[in-house]
Amino acid sequence: MKRNLSVLSAICLLSLLIACSPKKLNESQALEIIKKDYSTPKFYDFKIYCADPKTAAKLLDAGLETDGFVILKHSYSLMDIGKPLVAFTEKSKPYLLSTPEEDRKHSVQLVKLADIKLGSVTGIKTAEDGKSAIVDYYEIYQNISPFSKITTKDFNKKNLKTAHFSLYDDGWRLKKKEEI
Repeated sequence: MKRNLSVLSAICLLSLLIACSPKKLNESQALEIIKKDYSTPKFYDFKIYCADPKTAAKLLDAGLETDGFVILKHSYSLMDIGKPLVAFTEKSKPYLLSTPEEDRKHSVQLVKLADIKLGSVTGIKTAEDGKSAIVDYYEIYQNISPFSKITTKDFNKKNLKTAHFSLYDDGWRLKKKEEI
């Protein structure tokens, strides 16, 4: 009976120590929490100013007219100022994003340059008190669109991001930007 009591006491003490010790944030937990909070789908978008001659020239230089994604108005007069020089073809439709009405009034069209996906965690730095952590992770670009040629962004390069976490009674939570 005495032996059973000491074994039971040891189990209770061990359970108490495990329950009271700070929970360490690991890579898989951090990634799962970031995924939950990650707004999806996430795109890298770009505004195309359809009435801007410089934008039309970029589209031409990128070969988007030759490839059949846009139709450009090559000649225009002073009467055409402010009117669209760029029209999008059926082939470009998968890359056209919903554009706010105010932008559409000014001949602006949002296009998708790439999908942004969550990559891997590269490091976790936990505070000395064990109640907060900083996690570095990568975002990667996938489904890179033909319109990506009009920017200087390297979509083959991973994008390093940082997330801040706090430990609560119920576990780790991602801090909102305004809390940092």
